[in-house]
Amino acid sequence: EGEYSHKKGAVLSGLGYMGKSGLFISEKCGSKIRLGTVFTDLDLMAENNILENKCGSCNICMTKCPALAIGENGVDRKSCSDYMKKAFQKIGRGSVCGICIKECPKNGLK
Repeated sequence: EGEYSHKKGAVLSGLGYMGKSGLFISEKCGSKIRLGTVFTDLDLMAENNILENKCGSCNICMTKCPALAIGENGVDRKSCSDYMKKAFQKIGRGSVCGICIKECPKNGLK
């Protein structure tokens, strides 16, 4: 038993890349995606087509983040979590607010 990063698996599979927000961004679906991983011992061909971050100069997720948790050097998970605990404690909201997902312009891709 152990932990596995579905995001890392998806990146290594060439399905997308990690955005500045720390979100996995699919070439087909943007950041509005749920990931799962299937483990197998089946011999499969791998293309090793790892995609580079394509956020470029976009910083919408950084400017829209109410916790100011997203920066050029990554995500400050503690700031994000602390903001969520303070802002949404009374309504039992989850661990992230989702504004970075909502605002990502890559979500309009088809």
